[in-house]
Amino acid sequence: SDLICESIQTYENLSPVKRTLWLKISKDSNLMPDDIIKYISPKKGNTPVIIYNEAKKQKLTLKSENYADIDENLIDKLKKLLGENCVVLKEDK
Repeated sequence: SDLICESIQTYENLSPVKRTLWLKISKDSNLMPDDIIKYISPKKGNTPVIIYNEAKKQKLTLKSENYADIDENLIDKLKKLLGENCVVLKEDK
């Protein structure tokens, strides 16, 4: 007899994890959202990005053309730019 299947997985395990990159511009920072978009935009990706401006108490959801291609290098650069606690990669449920 022939093997027709090597493994069976649930649908939840097949669907890719949806993630969102949350970035906060702290109130004592001089950075603008455009400064952060320049860091993200060289490599277009599939991860939505939300920037929270603490001083203005505004949340900016970036357009899909500015979605991030997430890797450790980008996360490290953003943490150096914004601060360790201002960069969160959140898994959506």
